[in-house]
Amino acid sequence: MTIEFTCLSCTRTFAIPISDLFKTDYLSCICCGKPVPIDLINSLQHVCRSFSLDAENLKNESLWHIRFIEKS
Repeated sequence: MTIEFTCLSCTRTFAIPISDLFKTDYLSCICCGKPVPIDLINSLQHVCRSFSLDAENLKNESLWHIRFIEKS
């Protein structure tokens, strides 16, 4: 499963495997370089450890849209 991030500043989208999320303490937009807030990364790590997610869509107040996508 991957997590897709869309930067609402420049509308660029990128994705990472959930397994890589636990090895990551910093992410930024691949286009404009805007960092993903560390508290958002920590929250996603907590959610992914706590729940089984199936293509859930999450929105937050930090100007990021995040989609969980099942690998085919």
